[in-house]
Amino acid sequence: MTKNDVYEFNTVKQTTTTMTASDLENIRVVPNPYVVSSPYETGKYGVQKEVQFHHLPPKAIIRIYNVAGDLIRVIHHDGGSIARWNLQTYNEQEVAFGVYIYHVEGFDETGRKIGEVVGKFALIK
Repeated sequence: MTKNDVYEFNTVKQTTTTMTASDLENIRVVPNPYVVSSPYETGKYGVQKEVQFHHLPPKAIIRIYNVAGDLIRVIHHDGGSIARWNLQTYNEQEVAFGVYIYHVEGFDETGRKIGEVVGKFALIK
């Protein structure tokens, strides 16, 4: 290596208009399982109970169900790749521990539907 060596880096802006349904398989719930002693339980402003959905497309509708099939919460995600859920139902009651199912409908930046994915996660209290 000499002072005359030159290094060049080229970057390409990643776009989400080329996302496909198979890209939705990368969606993850963090932490999974959620445990009360999780670092996500306390934060800068004290107790903050939440799980996060990572690797989301630009726009998404996230539906969360319990194992009985009851709709617990709907989250409308618009922008970024992470959405947060505060572990409360649609009428602001804290959810019980157990297994939950999520259904994500993904859309690109233009509003074109990319596809759907279903997954599960656990809450341990």
